[in-house]
Amino acid sequence: MNPARQPIEQDKEWLSKADWLKRHEEHLAIRDQGGHQVVLVGDSITQGWGGTGIGTFERELEKMGVANFGIGGDATQHVLWRIEHGVLDGLSPKYVTLLIGTNNLGNEDHNGADTVEGIIDIFNQIRQRLPDAEVILHAVFPRDHEPNTYFRQQIQLINDTLRPLADDPQVHWLDMHDAFVDEDGYIPESLMPDFLHLTPTGYDLWAQALVPLLKV
Repeated sequence: MNPARQPIEQDKEWLSKADWLKRHEEHLAIRDQGGHQVVLVGDSITQGWGGTGIGTFERELEKMGVANFGIGGDATQHVLWRIEHGVLDGLSPKYVTLLIGTNNLGNEDHNGADTVEGIIDIFNQIRQRLPDAEVILHAVFPRDHEPNTYFRQQIQLINDTLRPLADDPQVHWLDMHDAFVDEDGYIPESLMPDFLHLTPTGYDLWAQALVPLLKV
């Protein structure tokens, strides 16, 4: 059985199950506040709109009525658990953004084929539970400083497989690859100091591509 498709709580040395469940409960409280036009689903990169990317978020996104349901360290199976346990229940957003999958490759030793199945499960859950919402489906962001590494190759496999899902008129494909790598395929430290997480400049570039899709 593909572990990327098996809903489970996150439990790591740096984020205990208890602390992760507390964050989930905080998200349920945000959910219950209502009025969210945009729902963000993902891992630490999405969570980072409230940290490193807070300046860009406050300037570009906050006014739209955004609920940020990103949790650092999450892989597909953790997001599936959160969906099964109510994080999307009762919502009626105009848009849902989904960016997930890099932690499957980095933390759980799943390959791209495993990971893409988990992403598709999440995508299908979003479409089923929020049928009126438009989905911004993100290509998994590039990682690693150099091109043609294992991570880059597996991410390309994932993205090539996901891309046809955006043939649906309710789904918008957003691929940030060309914005985050230089002409030789290298990721600048000015955008990702650890070649995974974004700097404020990285969030600015992301917002420049994302905000025009959110017609709120």
